[in-house]
Amino acid sequence: MTHRNGNGSHDEHAIGSAPTGERPPGFSTLHPKLRRLLEYWNAKRGAGDMPARRDIPVSELKSWIGQLAIIEPLGANDFHFRLCGTGLRRRFGRETTGLYLQELAPDIRATLAEPLQRALSKRAPFIHSPRVVLSERPVVYSELLLPLSDRGARARMLLLGAYAVREE
Repeated sequence: MTHRNGNGSHDEHAIGSAPTGERPPGFSTLHPKLRRLLEYWNAKRGAGDMPARRDIPVSELKSWIGQLAIIEPLGANDFHFRLCGTGLRRRFGRETTGLYLQELAPDIRATLAEPLQRALSKRAPFIHSPRVVLSERPVVYSELLLPLSDRGARARMLLLGAYAVREE
């Protein structure tokens, strides 16, 4: 299976810290399941910038679990995939649980590095629609990155949800 970052355009929306319940820019472009995930995340964060990882039990993520990754930032532009759902194998071209961003194919890193950094630095959700080539066929994904804290002001983990939305 070959992956190549497509030359086509993709949409990106940094959300910022919108008040709870307010629909952020890019919300309408999200896959319906990711809309529900963002609403869930907003409910868990309450009045804060982001929820803590411990506020989100895995049992409450069952609707999305196969399409989620839990990613730990390591600094210096690297990230560790602590957990990656089986539905994301196609997106990344392989099982990524336990891998580091730098271990992924260059085209896959290119579709993830900046969105991961932006969600982390802004401490806010990030919506994007990367176009990747899978087995010679372009596929557009709807992706949502959600920061999680350790009850402090810093984002300690990122939750990535991704769904294929169309093949071109």
